[in-house]
Amino acid sequence: GSATLLGRVTGGAGLRVLRGVYNGTPVNNVFTLTLNNVSGTPNDYTGPTTIDAVTVLALGANDQIPDGAGDGDVSLAGTLRLDGFNETINGLSGAGVVDGGYGTPLLTVGAGDAFGSFTGTIQNTIGSLSLAKVGTGTLILGGTNTYVGGTSLAGGRFSLAGTFVGALFIQTLATTIPSIGIPAETNYLFKAVAVIAVCLLQSPQVRSTLAARRTTPSRAKAGVPA
Repeated sequence: GSATLLGRVTGGAGLRVLRGVYNGTPVNNVFTLTLNNVSGTPNDYTGPTTIDAVTVLALGANDQIPDGAGDGDVSLAGTLRLDGFNETINGLSGAGVVDGGYGTPLLTVGAGDAFGSFTGTIQNTIGSLSLAKVGTGTLILGGTNTYVGGTSLAGGRFSLAGTFVGALFIQTLATTIPSIGIPAETNYLFKAVAVIAVCLLQSPQVRSTLAARRTTPSRAKAGVPA
C-alpha cells in the first residue's frame, strides 16, 4: 500500500513508518509513505525518523525531514527513497537502503553535529546520487555503497570500513579538492598518496608494526638505556 502526507508534520514526537502486522505476524507487503509537504511551513517534528523493514519513506519535495540541533536522527531498516530530491538529515544509522531514485539528488548527513553508523547500502537506481558530510560528528559507513555522484566532506569525518575505503576516499578527494579552490590537476598527486596510504594500511606487516608501537612502552620511559 501507499500514502502521501501533503501537510506539515509537527510536534515533539518522531515519525515512524511501521511494518504491517496481521494476526500478530509481520507481513511482507511493502508500504510506501511519501512526504510532500505543500503547506508552506516546513515539517518540524523533533523526534527521530524511523523506517521499519519492508517499508519505504519517499520524498515528494526537497528537505522533508527536519534537521539541526534538537531534531532526531534517521534510523533506517527499510528504504529511504529520495526520488530525485535533496535532503539534509542529522545522524544516519541502520542497515537499510538509501536510494537516490532518479535525477541528481544530494543527501547531506551530519547536521546538528550528529554522529551515525550506517551498515546498509547507498545507491542510485537511475541517475546520480551524491553524498555530503557536514557537522563535527563522525559518519561510519560499513556497507556496499554503489552511488556514483561523488562524496564531499565539509565537516567532521568519515570512518570507512572494508575494501570500499580506497574508492570512496578517492572520490571524496575528487569532489572536495576543486570545491575548496585547489587546482584540479593536483588531484593526481593526492590520489597517488591516497592509494599508497591505503595499500600500506592494508598490509599485515604495517599493521603489526603500528600495533607494536602502540602497545610497547618507550625504552626511555621504562628507564632502560638505549
